[in-house]
Amino acid sequence: MKSMCVLLCVLLCVLSLNVFAETELKTIDVDKFIEKNHCHKEIKNLLSDWNASSDKWRAILASEGSLLYNKPTNMLSVWIEFQQKDSRTQFSKITPGNITNIVFNEKCEKLLDVIATKNIPKTPANVVDDKKLFSILNKDLTGLIYSWSPHMTLSVRGLKEIQAIAAEKKLPLTVLMDSQSASELELAQKILDKEKIKLDKILIGSSMELYYRRTHIHYPNLIVFKNGRIIDGMLPGLAGHDQYSDFIKAQVK
Repeated sequence: MKSMCVLLCVLLCVLSLNVFAETELKTIDVDKFIEKNHCHKEIKNLLSDWNASSDKWRAILASEGSLLYNKPTNMLSVWIEFQQKDSRTQFSKITPGNITNIVFNEKCEKLLDVIATKNIPKTPANVVDDKKLFSILNKDLTGLIYSWSPHMTLSVRGLKEIQAIAAEKKLPLTVLMDSQSASELELAQKILDKEKIKLDKILIGSSMELYYRRTHIHYPNLIVFKNGRIIDGMLPGLAGHDQYSDFIKAQVK
């Protein structure tokens, strides 16, 4: 279990997101930047080929202290990153298996670079990776994914509330534990028993898709999926019945 989590961390570092936080640095409107860029036709064609979603670009602090921007595609666990490299514009397509970098030079010519990541070993039964996440999303039309940590008291308390909400709305609920606590299953179970919270199995979230959606930043958090796709947006922190209900209603409207 530990080796699997370590390998995932290595993969995510390769993805240049080892410092994953919002910043006070000056951001840009990527869509407007593309429109004004002299290579805008080539960029738009590339994003279309990569099946970019209509979700907004998100500003992220890269490991070297600069800003990069990312957004999901219409395919699970395939994301697009944008970053300025000196005077050049770079777009990257990120998947669990490789990273494709495209740099546009001054003549709008594409320079291609593909970085293959290490093979990921077989996932343990209680770990939800991208493949298992895909299965969850496509099993039900609409559902909830709640992430928690045994070290975050409020996230444990929120489990009862979200279970009640899911039962009330008759929505399938997937509960995922913090991957950093993967070696502490006994502790997690004791905490659940003490709070009289029942889970069929303690599942551990270890998905690139969820990482890019920042579910690891703060526990608890709730995301909603519909028709096989995660809806953009997340409700972080402990919430009450009405707040959970309003968030779910707004996401699936």
